[in-house]
Amino acid sequence: MLMLHRAFAAPYHQRQAAHEVAVFFEADPSEESVPVKLLRLLTMAWACPPADIDFHGLVCDADMLAESTLPAAAGDVRWLQIGLIERPVFCTPDATLMLVRPDTLQRLQRAMEHARVWHTFGDARWELLHRTLPHLPRMRGAIERGLRRAEDQAAAEMRAMARGR
Repeated sequence: MLMLHRAFAAPYHQRQAAHEVAVFFEADPSEESVPVKLLRLLTMAWACPPADIDFHGLVCDADMLAESTLPAAAGDVRWLQIGLIERPVFCTPDATLMLVRPDTLQRLQRAMEHARVWHTFGDARWELLHRTLPHLPRMRGAIERGLRRAEDQAAAEMRAMARGR
């Protein structure tokens, strides 16, 4: 069964490191070693030998979800969270390589769009969630309405920005 994985990797050409990227890929751990699959994919993507590739932080989808500080309601956006500095830090499109099947690619791209909204309005959501987590069962409806309003506002601002281009 294919599982989604993420690692951070960079090719080294003539002993100089290129820009490090988050690499999403799918592998079946029962068929081959996950690190071997990652190296095989990156050697094809970057046209360099495995010895010229450095990677670290290899995790599977379950670990990505477990390490995320976002609530389960954030869905696939949790795959993209790579840290927490006062608020969640996400993979960015310019520093992400997605070597996945088309359906997984669509999910990751949608999550990337949602991560941008989360990043834009994250402070308000983050504060709201942290203040209300102890009361979550009672306040779930109010929280969901607040999150929908924030998403609607972000979508309206994105449409306005697109029209202004």
